[in-house]
Amino acid sequence: AAAAAAAAAAAAAAAAAAGSSTVVSAPSIGMLIPDDTQSRFQWWVTVRMYLSAVLCVFPFMVYEPLELLTMWRVPVMAIFAASIPASGAPVAGGIIFLPVLQTYGVCPRDAVAFSALTQFFGCGIFSPLNWLVQDPTVFLPGALRIAFLPSLIGLLAALSYIKVNGCHGDHVVLLVFAVFCLLLAVKVGWGILSSALNVAPRGRRPSKDEEQAEAPPVFGCCLACLWFVPCLLGGVLTAWIGVSIEKVVFVLLTINTSVHARTATVTSITLVGWLSGVAA
Repeated sequence: AAAAAAAAAAAAAAAAAAGSSTVVSAPSIGMLIPDDTQSRFQWWVTVRMYLSAVLCVFPFMVYEPLELLTMWRVPVMAIFAASIPASGAPVAGGIIFLPVLQTYGVCPRDAVAFSALTQFFGCGIFSPLNWLVQDPTVFLPGALRIAFLPSLIGLLAALSYIKVNGCHGDHVVLLVFAVFCLLLAVKVGWGILSSALNVAPRGRRPSKDEEQAEAPPVFGCCLACLWFVPCLLGGVLTAWIGVSIEKVVFVLLTINTSVHARTATVTSITLVGWLSGVAA
């Protein structure tokens, strides 16, 4: 018995010494995320290093050095656009792409198309993979399930039947975008001043109390019906201006629930990335 106890103590000491090198399985907090998700996506840690190197070299393979000097604004714009959702704001990079590109003479509708393609890779693929490695519990599969279909219907309808075109099409895009930005600023400002958002410090392994406090709503038929029209309109606006559905879903998740702001952000950003892939 003493030998067994000593062996157990030695094993515990070895595990403690391993520290950060040990993969910690993310706890399931009622979000339908398997406990082994974090370990199953560890391959992305290696892949993303090589992918980053390839993406840094790729422009030099396509363009001449003098051409790259004339496009120095693009990587700067992309860094700022990526930092917004990465910092926890529930808005995709299109909030930066459209006004910056339009300032440099790009047609607003072309800027929206550019936003859709970049958001598909950034928000729809790379960001979810990073979070699956870091903290898989920030995803709400139920929210994605009930929000995707109506938003997809709205997106396809806007791209097929209710297009923004004509001689004033660009003006409509800019007007809708300006109104969206104004409402976004009001909503975020109110959330900060009123402390309405759950932005409490959250570790990668939520405690039992945090799990209880962050219990998401039941994503059933009733909630799907309530979300249908807002997500439908969010899909339409996403087709027009490149962003919107992520803010709609964020508001729906945080308006009457205690879902953490980070969880609502990652879930909504993932959705806009998927829709952007369809639009692109």
